[in-house]
Amino acid sequence: MSQPTNFYLAVPELIPEHVKFLEISPIVLETTDHLLAFPLTLPDRTFHQTLQSLLDRLNTSHRGFSKADNVYKGTKGNEDNDQAFNIVRSTDNLSLLILSSALEAFNFIFKEAMQGGTTLDQTQWGRLIYALHALLKLFKSEQSHTHNPPLVSPPALENTQRDALQRWTKGHYVFMVFCQGLILAIKSFRNEVSANNTGSARYYLNIATSIMWGVESSFRFTGDYTYSEYEKSVRPTLTPPIAPEDMSGLHWRDHEQLVKQLINTKKIFNQLPSDLHDSRESFYEAMSASYDAHKFVCTQFVGDESPSLLMQSRNQVSAADTLTNFKKSRLNTVHTKSTMS
Repeated sequence: MSQPTNFYLAVPELIPEHVKFLEISPIVLETTDHLLAFPLTLPDRTFHQTLQSLLDRLNTSHRGFSKADNVYKGTKGNEDNDQAFNIVRSTDNLSLLILSSALEAFNFIFKEAMQGGTTLDQTQWGRLIYALHALLKLFKSEQSHTHNPPLVSPPALENTQRDALQRWTKGHYVFMVFCQGLILAIKSFRNEVSANNTGSARYYLNIATSIMWGVESSFRFTGDYTYSEYEKSVRPTLTPPIAPEDMSGLHWRDHEQLVKQLINTKKIFNQLPSDLHDSRESFYEAMSASYDAHKFVCTQFVGDESPSLLMQSRNQVSAADTLTNFKKSRLNTVHTKSTMS
């Protein structure tokens, strides 16, 4: 059996307060230009081949990423989650690292989707690909983005064998990449609102909306297999001795930082000028749909009444109710009752 491959991610706490503070490497700009110029509606195999060739170029343009010093360690729970998913944190060349992580994660899911197919429809698959498109635009200086994902046919089925554990693992990689893109977009949005730059603020919030819809589709892809496959391949990895003792969905470091940024932006979200209200509504809708997708996948495997497998020894609140409560709390950072009109 081959050894699991490490997946390198940035330390989310080190993501800068604005895109303009992110040093963009020349090869990052070149790679981004290639992918952004690529028609999203071309056949999936052609898109994947282009992505693979660009990823190969990135991998040969540098000597690899190094593991971050101990000073950048997260909590014990953060470390346990990273260990379980073979995630290695790095502080090297942030723009190159974010781009490489994104392309690597999408390379993984394209391979799995082309081998086993997917139940995602044209809208959901289009949102997933368009979210990568939106994330890449963070590396560009242009200020135009509309959340208008195309309908994209998902990969054609090659066989009926789906690797549940691969989808579970690689789907989480995509989620972490999206969290980092959201952190950068929301921080940039917050700074542009504070500087009274309405046009730029709208741009970054629209980027965040597209990425958030990608989160919704990534959740669905992560659980895109049968209950029997979950029981056989995924469930055993979620409990000791395979899973570290502090592993929990509540300990994803990138998501923790995203929630922190949403809380830090709450006052700005709820005092936006009127010409940003439509963009806020779109982001709110995308976030709401993301929580619904997470709940859908969760109840598919643990039911409506049971706590999640990782939390059942800590509390008996059902996974569905926990996610509903999280949804209300997180949506409140974008809208409070006084602003929901």
